[in-house]
Amino acid sequence: MKNWVILALILISLLGCNGQKAPQQAPQTIPPPSASSALVAYDGIGIRKQPSEDKSLKGNVFTVVDRGEKVMVLGDTTGWTKIRLSDDKEGWIKTDMIRTGVEKMAVMTEAAQLFLRPDISSRGAMVDTPYAMPGTIVWIYKEKDGFYECEFLRNKKGWVKVGVL
Repeated sequence: MKNWVILALILISLLGCNGQKAPQQAPQTIPPPSASSALVAYDGIGIRKQPSEDKSLKGNVFTVVDRGEKVMVLGDTTGWTKIRLSDDKEGWIKTDMIRTGVEKMAVMTEAAQLFLRPDISSRGAMVDTPYAMPGTIVWIYKEKDGFYECEFLRNKKGWVKVGVL
C-alpha cells in the first residue's frame, strides 16, 4: 500500500512539472454597490465634507445645492447621507433634505383635487387645498390607474389625476 502512495505522488509531481506554468485565474473584481439617485428637496442646502453641523469645523460646507438637483446616494449614517454631485464631488447632506424613490419633478398646471388614494371616488379627497394650486412644484413617486403619487411642499403626500401636471 505504501508503494502505491509513493508511486501516485511521483506521477502527480511528474505531471505537474512539464515545464508549463499552471494557468492562473483572472483576478475577480467585485462590482461596487449600485448607487441610487435622489433629488434635493430644498434650495440652498450646504454639502459638507463631514457629516456634522458643528460650526467650529472651518470650511466643512464646500458647496450648495438647490431643489431638484439630482445626486447619487453612496451611503448613510444616522441622519446624514453621503452623496456624489454631478461634478463627481462627494460630500454629506442631511438625510431629510433629499428624496429617494422619486421618478421626477413636475409643476401643477391647474388647480386640482388631492386624493388620499388613487381612486376618484375615495372619500378622502381634499378640495381647494393650497398644495394643489397651479404653479406648485411636486415630486412624482409613481403612477397608478391614471393618478400620480406626489409629494408637495412640507412633506404632504397625495394622489392627483395625471392630466393636471
